Amino acid sequence: MRRLIVQLPLLEALGAQWPERRPTLTRILQRSRPGHRTGSGSLESLLGLSQIPAAAVLSRLAASDKPAVDAAPSVAVDDGFWLRFDPVVQVPDMTSVWLREPAAVDLSSPGLKPLTDELAAMFEAQRMTWCRGLPVPFGLLCLDQACATDFSTLDDVLGRRLDEVLPTGSDAPRWRRLINESQMIFHQFRPLDQADQQGMGLWFWGGGRHFPAPLLREPLRIANPQRDCLVDGLARWLASANVENVEWVEKAAFSGRPGTTLLHWNPLGQALVDGLAELEQDWLAPAWHALRRGRLDSLVLRGRDACHSLTRLDSIAFWRRGRRAIDTAAGDDS
Repeated sequence: MRRLIVQLPLLEALGAQWPERRPTLTRILQRSRPGHRTGSGSLESLLGLSQIPAAAVLSRLAASDKPAVDAAPSVAVDDGFWLRFDPVVQVPDMTSVWLREPAAVDLSSPGLKPLTDELAAMFEAQRMTWCRGLPVPFGLLCLDQACATDFSTLDDVLGRRLDEVLPTGSDAPRWRRLINESQMIFHQFRPLDQADQQGMGLWFWGGGRHFPAPLLREPLRIANPQRDCLVDGLARWLASANVENVEWVEKAAFSGRPGTTLLHWNPLGQALVDGLAELEQDWLAPAWHALRRGRLDSLVLRGRDACHSLTRLDSIAFWRRGRRAIDTAAGDDS
């Protein structure tokens, strides 16, 4: 079996940037069978796994080889219930607060020690262990027990109103108080010459416990050019039980080797246009040709919400040429 799974989180947001200049991507979307990221389109299903650890656990695994720059508690990843938090930019208007984007804050920076000391005191008052000092753009909490709270993922809350996405569940009031308290702490250290009204606060999400990885039935290669920490954590988790069967691909192109290749492609900012050209040239075009010639069994393209899959028969489905690729990228099943 030869499979290529491409995770492209910005797929639905690319709009007019790609249809004319990215012919292979357009062709793939026109010929594919669109679905959703849940069910058969979930990463667990595509990789033949019953479950993947929560985002906080994968984040902890990704940070496992990063030396702490401060006196951070040494907590093993298989101890306790893990929860991740990210600083986010918050913009108030007359009636609400909007969560705009992840804040460019290095919580391990010595210059922010007064602020992080206040955050640490906030967590200590709640008897939570913060693995402080890791050189990562997020924080990790280790709790004695699971919290009876439902948290929305970071991707799901950005661009939305805070009151629409606040945690729910029997323990939610505790976490809502921590969100409010973190806002006040960040406001306390707000630069005096900052003219705009935007602020910052913490967003908690991705809670779960660690569990052992299963044995894989076939070789797995993971290409992660932008070093997404969740993909890196997934690779480390799977490699813990499949040392000889999991391979990191640092810099490569499509090879068509037996097994599954998982490619996570998420260039941001100015690198987006060049990144799409590289994706098209090094991965999608050769994979498309291999699919049509029977040297690749399946190609899967996963966006933020939709999942598009092709086999060799789909690649020659000429009657699908008339479908608008933008509608297909948005997950139109009609």
